[in-house]
Amino acid sequence: MSYREVLKLPLRTFWSYNRQIDRIRAERDQRTFRLLITAAAQSKEPVTALVESLRLELDSPVVVEKKFDEAKFDELRDRFASGKS
Repeated sequence: MSYREVLKLPLRTFWSYNRQIDRIRAERDQRTFRLLITAAAQSKEPVTALVESLRLELDSPVVVEKKFDEAKFDELRDRFASGKS
């Protein structure tokens, strides 16, 4: 996003994005911290647990299923068919 686009955002949206950035950074920092603790471990159990938890994250993607909205589809089809956008 450019600086001008950011300035055009509503304040509520801007601060919501800001909180999400902080949350994502905290997740990254927490993951790095877990990695450092695991690397310093004297046994292999923490390493195995970390590898397993990361494998589970990779194996479970987020899937969002939405029901087909036939009324909305018809409305959009009619709008685009008539040339209005």
